Amino acid sequence: MTINIRQMAKLSGVSVATVSRVMNRQPGIRPATEKKVRDCIEQYGYAPKMIKRQKNANVSAIVPWNTANDSVWYVGQLIQGLGNYAFANHKNFGILPIDTEMTGRVDIIQELSQNNIDGVIIINATTDSDYVQDLHKYKIPYILINEDQAGTAHHIVADSRSGTEKMTQYLLDLGHRDILFIEGDNARSDVRERIAGFIAAMQQAGIADAKKYLFSHSGYPGNPYEKGYNVISQMLIQGHGKLPYSAIIANCDAVALGCSKACREHNLSIPEDVSIVGYDDSHYGEYNYPPFSTIRQPLKKMSELAMSEVIRMITEGFPEQPVSHTIPVEIIIRESTGQCPV
Repeated sequence: MTINIRQMAKLSGVSVATVSRVMNRQPGIRPATEKKVRDCIEQYGYAPKMIKRQKNANVSAIVPWNTANDSVWYVGQLIQGLGNYAFANHKNFGILPIDTEMTGRVDIIQELSQNNIDGVIIINATTDSDYVQDLHKYKIPYILINEDQAGTAHHIVADSRSGTEKMTQYLLDLGHRDILFIEGDNARSDVRERIAGFIAAMQQAGIADAKKYLFSHSGYPGNPYEKGYNVISQMLIQGHGKLPYSAIIANCDAVALGCSKACREHNLSIPEDVSIVGYDDSHYGEYNYPPFSTIRQPLKKMSELAMSEVIRMITEGFPEQPVSHTIPVEIIIRESTGQCPV
């Protein structure tokens, strides 16, 4: 049953104006009244209608407030790609930062309605981002980039597993066996896919206890450079200047840069003493000395495809089955990797 705002007001025992004020988060409402209205909204699954005020569709990128520092370059590249595609195709495009702590279908759908947004591209969502389920349930055009929510949501992902597996195999072919894998936030499916690719390559090489080579930098404060620097610095201090690994795969080029700095400060040469691999193929990875071997995601292609899919949903209707695209990645080999030292 579809509930309108007048029926919601009657069910809540308040006026239409009060329901509207609660939906719009306006001040001056008693907490008990607000709770009563929100409980009723949740019980009956009320959501305001999306109102189109312009003929040209409005598409926004949703970026969580808590976007990690180590994804700033990555997010920037996606935003640039989305904006360029929208401009070239005469589409309205904006950015909608949201508070990922908010819960409930009403909040996210109301946010889109208030901002006259017809469709969204979601960056840095995690597997437990509940608002994605709400968008899907209420058929709001959307697509996730690099998060698939176990295949239940519309998504475009890079082939992270295959790329990481190939890069790990490349290091194994150079004779490396003790390879440190610095993982990112494994609440995201693409990070878990990278981990799976690393473990698969190590196990195929006969290294049964591959998981012991995984290391999370989440317990280290600061930006990604500092995280990488602190992780390796601590290991080198504990090892009295020696690193128990001959190669490092970092979850992004920025972390790799911090690892590189720590190694140089302890008189380790790259790649003679330790090989270092990044991820994303950022400019600072390319212009580091030595430049990093890395895994390049086709961010421009992913941006264009994400925008075109959301526009298609707006014009043709919400698909019944989840839209799914997996885009190949590219292995970039540069001077930061070499033969395993004897």
